[in-house]
Amino acid sequence: MEQKLAKKKIIVFSILGIVLLGIVIILSLTIQAKVKERKIDHFTEKVKEYEDTFEQYIMAEDQEDDYNDLIEDSEEIIDNKDIKKIESFLKDIAELEEELSEKNTSSIENGLKELQKQDLSRAYKEELEEINTLKEEIKEYITKKQYVKADKKVKLLEEKVKDINIVRDNLQIAVQQVDTSEYPKIKLYLDIKDKDTGEVPDNLSQNFFYLSEKLSKDSNYIKKEIQKVAQLDEQESLNINMVADVSGSMKGDPLDRAKYVMTNFLDNVQFGIGDKVELTAFSDGVYTVNDFTTDKASLVDQVNYLDTGNMTSLYDALFTAVNRTAVQNGAKCVIAFTDGMDNNSRCTPQEVIEVANRYRIPVFIVGIGNSIGEGDLRTITESTGGFYTNINDVNDMSEIYKNIYRQQKELYVLEYEITDPTNTFDARNIAIDVQTRKTGGKVDFEYEPKILIAASSQLTGISDIDDLVGQYLRAYIKAINSHDFSYIENYIVPDGQVYKEVKPYILKDIQEKLLSYEIIDKTYKGDDTCIVTIHDTYEVENHEEPLHMRVLESKYVLKKQSDGSWKFYAFDGRIKILSKINS
Repeated sequence: MEQKLAKKKIIVFSILGIVLLGIVIILSLTIQAKVKERKIDHFTEKVKEYEDTFEQYIMAEDQEDDYNDLIEDSEEIIDNKDIKKIESFLKDIAELEEELSEKNTSSIENGLKELQKQDLSRAYKEELEEINTLKEEIKEYITKKQYVKADKKVKLLEEKVKDINIVRDNLQIAVQQVDTSEYPKIKLYLDIKDKDTGEVPDNLSQNFFYLSEKLSKDSNYIKKEIQKVAQLDEQESLNINMVADVSGSMKGDPLDRAKYVMTNFLDNVQFGIGDKVELTAFSDGVYTVNDFTTDKASLVDQVNYLDTGNMTSLYDALFTAVNRTAVQNGAKCVIAFTDGMDNNSRCTPQEVIEVANRYRIPVFIVGIGNSIGEGDLRTITESTGGFYTNINDVNDMSEIYKNIYRQQKELYVLEYEITDPTNTFDARNIAIDVQTRKTGGKVDFEYEPKILIAASSQLTGISDIDDLVGQYLRAYIKAINSHDFSYIENYIVPDGQVYKEVKPYILKDIQEKLLSYEIIDKTYKGDDTCIVTIHDTYEVENHEEPLHMRVLESKYVLKKQSDGSWKFYAFDGRIKILSKINS
């Protein structure tokens, strides 16, 4: 009985063992299945991360094939739950990612280096800021391994740099005037027009302009900083010398019409922004009726008070007007109103043309009436950048005004500081380029500084001798007008030729006014001698007498003194009278 019971127990325990073993096996298999499932789920997530990562990589065809093969392998692993291949797959795809990362980084960085070699001298400030922002964004995308985004930014940067360096040529640009009245600051007045339409582009920003300069004897241009660019209209002042014919033939209705025309013209001048007008009249001689002023009321009064004389000194008046206008600061022009032929001038049309072209001042002439000989008038205007027109009806003046005034007011003024300001004789070559990303043009231009200095001006940046000449000439006028030699005594070598000849001349009953001077040449003879050639312009106008003007050429010998200063010693030849009116 006991043996039977023992056998039953053994059987029961065996069955329980088998059951427990089955449970353990089932549990083990279940756990393994869940672990495999978790591994597959984790692998699936990892593959998805790689897919997201590789979307930001730039791949060559063979690399893309390798990647697609790996993705197919990952799908098989997931479908078959073949976890044994996971490790090998992750190793292969990690190696491919590392390879792509290195190549993408290298490619984009090399592209950036190539772009950095590009010329960005034409870039505006805002464009440079945009370019720097793009570069920083590209570097950040590389750090984050977002290469597709980085590549898009590189392409955007390439387009930006390419656009900056496209040279457009649909603008016609000409330098109309060069103003040196604030030397060493130079003002260039530019006529800019569309080649196809003839229209003047408005609101060109300073960013659109580039200027390089070199001395004509040098080989390399130097890029210059542009200090200012503006269009004259409503922003920059214009100096206008209005020349009125009051000869005998203008008596009565012609003069009344001329007064109406000139008053109408003054109504359109932009006095509010600093436009200045000088009124010059001519008949038997030339008269400065009203100096340059912004006082419109005064000018209108003077126009209305104009009365006629006899003869016609038109060329003398134009010569005077150009010389007086040339020393003004800013854009300049001369506008004359006349009804007749010149019959009283000492100056010739050629002298008018020469002085106007020397200082690049356009001369406009408005003919009043039908009896005008237009030949010389057209020659003067067309040779100086102006034009001649005839007006039979005072109502035509509005259109004439637009043509004359608009031609000047549509100019752009560009300001920069000249290289080597002590050198005032060598010609300067300048290259001006205007590029707006839509329009553009270029002009090469040569000019000599030709510093015509107003008697009242004192320039900076010039040489000691240039400065001495100005001081001496201003003191010389004071000495003449006050008959006091002491004004110039300190500028002259005692007992030299200049001392001996000038001292008695100053004591004569003479009154003169120095209008302007220009140093034409300086020649050094050793270390202690310099021969200076000067063109100096003087005028005299007393009460009702016509104005007298002389342009002289004087050559002086200067000697260096023991203290290093220079003084006037002698004349090098006789003083020449280059031009004169009513003298």
